[in-house]
Amino acid sequence: MTTEFTIFVSAFFILLAIGVPIAFCMGLASLLYLLVAETANLSIIFGRVAGSMQSYLYAAVAFFVLASALMNSFGITQRIFDFAHALVGHIKGGLAQVNVLGSIIFSGMTGTALGDAAGLGRVEIHAMREAGYKPAYAGAVTIASAVIGPIIPPSFMMIIYAELAEVSVARLFVGGVIPGLIIGGALMIHIYFTVEKYGPARFPRATWDQRLTAFRRAFWPLLSPVIVVGGMVSGIVTPTEAAALAAIYALVLGVAYRELTLAETLASVREAVVGTAVPLFVVSTAMLFSWIVTVEQVPDQLIALLGGVIQNWWLTVIVLNIVLLLLGCVLEGLGIMILLVPVLKPIALAAGIDLIHLGVFMTVNLMIGTVTPPVGILLYVACDITECTFDEIVRAVTPFLVPLVAGLALITLVPETVLWLPRLLLD
Repeated sequence: MTTEFTIFVSAFFILLAIGVPIAFCMGLASLLYLLVAETANLSIIFGRVAGSMQSYLYAAVAFFVLASALMNSFGITQRIFDFAHALVGHIKGGLAQVNVLGSIIFSGMTGTALGDAAGLGRVEIHAMREAGYKPAYAGAVTIASAVIGPIIPPSFMMIIYAELAEVSVARLFVGGVIPGLIIGGALMIHIYFTVEKYGPARFPRATWDQRLTAFRRAFWPLLSPVIVVGGMVSGIVTPTEAAALAAIYALVLGVAYRELTLAETLASVREAVVGTAVPLFVVSTAMLFSWIVTVEQVPDQLIALLGGVIQNWWLTVIVLNIVLLLLGCVLEGLGIMILLVPVLKPIALAAGIDLIHLGVFMTVNLMIGTVTPPVGILLYVACDITECTFDEIVRAVTPFLVPLVAGLALITLVPETVLWLPRLLLD
């Protein structure tokens, strides 16, 4: 390890420890490295940072974020909630079950956990509180189910992973379908056996006429994931074109439902600009950071250090999951992904881990991190919506970590849960 790299790593962790945002930690540490390295050139900054943003795939991120914002603005979330209520409101767990099913459906339209929690989550939490559920429990169910958002396609996180790992977005998207359903099923089973402690158990069974009415109201929004994912799987559109199509489709729905206003549209565009600019700024600085890590041959040194560990597939995936879960408690998910993919990719290949499988279980890991203290962003969203304290939300969401981790274990240890559907549809 060179002196320059020691300074680089030290600067990064010092900045992180004092609370500097991770994008600036990576950027400032990289700048310091280039200033002290004899062979480095500051022009590398412009090449790596600007060059990293030239991929058309990142335009898909912007369009999917815009589609999510538009869906939340045009009353579509209420239609999805009503449809889920008609289907599972009578099951033990009532609105908590509706909450999870609504997130499964909505995740096929937005692809972000934050969009799910902040959009559909407000509708769900309000309904649960009105029905008599404890506010903290309503918030906990909402953010636990919002974890499904980036797992079922389309997925913001998977687009970033696909660019970093150089794998197919379509295969990642299709690979996330079954894992998303596994996580949703695990949450619904957990709710079934624990809900009596926290609120009303169920509602009367909806009639078939009520279900049909709810389905008709939700029919056109339900077509969104079919259009997006179906278009990519069939090869009709690229991921970027599919994302643009999703945003256009959301606008069409806004017109059809007479919910489209200039003020709402502009607010959605502003939300999308911020929601895209912030993560892509993180990506741009991380590309420079990752280049330095590669130049210093860190992945090669890790492979040599791990030696016999990576010869054992089971041991390697277990170690990777433990590391990702621990990092998710203290770092933001996108930052972890951008930092680790260049390092983990060669390790995964050496251990025989399929990169599509790695991308999906890594995404699940990082999404679990959004509901774990102290930095889980969804915890703070739940506090804002429910007006509960941070401690109340943490206590309420902790039991949900059991089904989340159990689902993660199944997805990780049984690769076919991820790989079977892409092989069926895309090979």
